[in-house]
Amino acid sequence: MKGLNKIALVAAIAAASTAQAELVAMDDAAMGVTTGQAGLTIDINAVNIDIGEIQYKDKGSIFINQMKLGGAGLVEFAAFNAKTGGDMTAFLGSGLRNHNFALDNLSIKIDVAGADNSDISWGLNKVSNAAVLATIDGNYVDATGATVAVTGSNLGDYSDAMTVDPLINDGDLVIGLDAQDQATAVDFGMIIGQVALGEQAEGVQADGSYGARSTGTVLMARTALGGGIGPVDIVIDGNNGGMNINAYFKLKGSIEMPFMATKFGFALHNKRGADRLVAEVLTDTSATYELSGAHFQGLVEADADTAKGLHFVVQDFSGDMDITGIKFGSAPSIGDLYITDLKVTADMNIYGH
Repeated sequence: MKGLNKIALVAAIAAASTAQAELVAMDDAAMGVTTGQAGLTIDINAVNIDIGEIQYKDKGSIFINQMKLGGAGLVEFAAFNAKTGGDMTAFLGSGLRNHNFALDNLSIKIDVAGADNSDISWGLNKVSNAAVLATIDGNYVDATGATVAVTGSNLGDYSDAMTVDPLINDGDLVIGLDAQDQATAVDFGMIIGQVALGEQAEGVQADGSYGARSTGTVLMARTALGGGIGPVDIVIDGNNGGMNINAYFKLKGSIEMPFMATKFGFALHNKRGADRLVAEVLTDTSATYELSGAHFQGLVEADADTAKGLHFVVQDFSGDMDITGIKFGSAPSIGDLYITDLKVTADMNIYGH
């Protein structure tokens, strides 16, 4: 028996030594690519997320069903299907598809700042003066597939006062989202089948069982939103845990609210008004893509008064909003609503009660 134990011990040591040698060889090959680099880059080549149900439970619940996240092709197909009743084959052959069904072309850069953070940049530094676009001839296609003519009348950019550069200190985590293919912004799509209310006995229970659902009030249904993601930069403070988000983005799609018997088209951009943005986005490779999008910057942190929970500051929300084809019930549309130069700042606390 002792002999067997010794044999087993020797075999285990030999196996461990072999495994360690293999691990070292793999580490040398794989880690050599990243050693000495400024940070970590993650390229998203194809992502689809399909969620059957999300339940937020207090006592009663809010249910989100049939949620899909991917590329703008999801929304393009939803719009095509709603108008024509066509199937996927008809859509793919229609010539209307501009984007993939998967979220792709996204590059995520992660850096932990040191004492010298001169090599780290964030959103505002990537948005060039829009006058540069005056040298571009003809049209360009934005991230939602819309063709935009470049003329002197539609060039504009944000004033510096609308974005607050977050201070990046030693130990801060900086996360930047940008495009891999610098010829275009990242496109995305989101579809929500239904958002509905439910009673306490419905859905997941404390003991892990699942209560049958009835048909509660439907807040939102058959909603499809797609668009483009411009530069997005997130700075997490290394000392107090606060997080600053600076993002440029665009939305376009349709929303239906059955509890109000209302449905309409929706778009969020920044192509009109005094602070319109049709700008060139600079990249690490000196290539560029064009962006027409709204801007959001916000600060999220734990409140100094712990009883008040989460402190949320909207430093800037700027853009233009279109609410089109507004319909109540099955009656004809009552028209369109256009909001230009929408600006929002806010200071809020979020906590339980």
